[in-house]
Amino acid sequence: MPAVTSMRIGALWICAWMISAGAMAAQTPGILRGKVLDPSEAVVGQAHVLIHSERPGSYKRTIATNQWVDTDGAGSFEAQLAPGVYDVCVMFSIFLPSCSRIEIKTEGVTMRTIKMKVDPKLRSVE
Repeated sequence: MPAVTSMRIGALWICAWMISAGAMAAQTPGILRGKVLDPSEAVVGQAHVLIHSERPGSYKRTIATNQWVDTDGAGSFEAQLAPGVYDVCVMFSIFLPSCSRIEIKTEGVTMRTIKMKVDPKLRSVE
C-alpha cells in the first residue's frame, strides 16, 4: 500500500509541475523598444544594452538572465522579453553607464528613451 501512495503523490507532483510550466509558457512576451541619445539629443549608434532579470527559481535559488543588444545607426534597439521587471543598462565608451528598472507587460510594447551623460573623466579627451 505505501508504494501505491508514493506513486500517486509522484503523479500528482508531476501533474502540478506540468500545469505550472504550461502557465508560464503561455505568457505572451512583451517588447521593449528604446532609443539612446547623447546630451545634445543626437542618436548614439552601436551602444551596448544589457537587459538583466532575476526571478525566483526552485529550491530557493535565483535564476538570472542576461540579454545583450546593440543600438542600430539610428540609436534604436528592440528586445522581446517575458513579462516582468528588468534592469536595463546602456553603455558606450565616452558616456557614463545609464541604468533603469523597466517593467515589461504581456503583449505590449514598452518604449523608453535613454539620455546618456558624458563621463567627466573623458570630457577632455578628444
